[in-house]
Amino acid sequence: MPLLIKTVKIILALLLAYALYLLICSTLAYLPDKTVSAANQELLNEVDFYGDPDSSGPDRVALIETPAEALASRIAIIRAATDSIDLVCHAFDYGESTKAIIQELLDAADRGVQVRIVTDGKLGVKGEKMRQLFAAALEHPLISCRSYNRLDLLRPWTWHTVLHDKFINVDNTYLVLGGRNIGDRFFAPANYSGPVTNDRDVLVWRTAEEGESVFPQINSYMDSLWNHTECSQLQLKPPEEGYRQQLRADVNSFERDNQDIYSLTLDHFLNATYPTAKITFINNPTNASKKEPWVAYQLQKLALEAKDQVTVQTPYATANSYLLETMEEVADDAKLVMLTNSVASSPNFPAFSNYFSQRRQFVSTGAKIYEYQSYDSIHGKSLVIDNRISAVGSLNLDDRSFYIDTENMLIIDSPEFAARLNAAMDDYIDHSALVGADNHYLDPDQALEPSTGKTLLMYIISIFSRMVQYLI
Repeated sequence: MPLLIKTVKIILALLLAYALYLLICSTLAYLPDKTVSAANQELLNEVDFYGDPDSSGPDRVALIETPAEALASRIAIIRAATDSIDLVCHAFDYGESTKAIIQELLDAADRGVQVRIVTDGKLGVKGEKMRQLFAAALEHPLISCRSYNRLDLLRPWTWHTVLHDKFINVDNTYLVLGGRNIGDRFFAPANYSGPVTNDRDVLVWRTAEEGESVFPQINSYMDSLWNHTECSQLQLKPPEEGYRQQLRADVNSFERDNQDIYSLTLDHFLNATYPTAKITFINNPTNASKKEPWVAYQLQKLALEAKDQVTVQTPYATANSYLLETMEEVADDAKLVMLTNSVASSPNFPAFSNYFSQRRQFVSTGAKIYEYQSYDSIHGKSLVIDNRISAVGSLNLDDRSFYIDTENMLIIDSPEFAARLNAAMDDYIDHSALVGADNHYLDPDQALEPSTGKTLLMYIISIFSRMVQYLI
């Protein structure tokens, strides 16, 4: 009996020590402020986002706005692949759209195309059905996948960090980049009946080898992820016998049911492209710990140069001083418009709750704030400055995107594209309610009424989200 008691005490002591280790390394490690170092500021300040306004570069760009276009554009460029496909995506949700994309990758590999996939190690491939689907793809010798920052119980300081990038590069000629994960709620195919997550991508088409293209930057970033010490090969047990044949049958049926999507050919998207003077790729550091806010720093620099107007769309925002002070400074010199979700539209309680409970601080910056009124949500992350510079990518205006996750954006110098992006955001603004200086809607009749339970839950979660904010 004394031996048993002693053993239990030792186990409890070890558990307590491990709990303290987790607290210190997973939480307290994120307490210090993280700013861009002087050396990195110098490097980032050297980046010139502006091209020659009187000439066009080799890259043209189209806006991918609707769910149908989002899936169709990915299928179209995969079908055009002859050499390589690099796919980076935060998360794959099991569903008919995801199966269709995996089948397209398998078809491309059958043509001799080399396929590389990078996804998040904790959220990227979830559930047995998703693992079976990926296992079917990884059976092909020309398809490989690496996971970024898998859960490591001995390194709790890496637990918070996820890979949040979303892009697909085909043959260094076609690029789709934006905020969409891969799943039915992002593509809204036939027979999908759930809430739609309205997101935004851009398609970049490299039309010539000469000139300054964004593709070398994309390649360099992809290679850095692929060879990163935090990336490891995804290994899964083989799928069940006959799985590939059933997958093919399911996707054939999906294609028959979604002819509106499959009828959108590559030419459809290329004919919708606009000329650009320059496109620049920017990204956060890729270390699996608290990061310097590289992307936020560069977007801040661009926004503070605005002379006329800055319009920003973000699904989530955190009331940190870095963002609020920037918004206030921008609003002093230019018209600042911010489009975001409402309580009715947002499905993500933890991400939206900080803004929801501290909206008054955003209003006080002088920005005109519009909240989307729908039971679907907006998930696009975009910025337009002075009707010339646009930014589209994965960055939310929250602490996770600033300091914790991998993120990237395309900075696009093109007045024609800026006009198209402004029009897309105006469409959402037309279905939004403007928040007044008193922190209430100017026209309450424009607002949808969320359920009492959703509103109450949002308030409760906001208490914890504010506590987490102070740890970051």
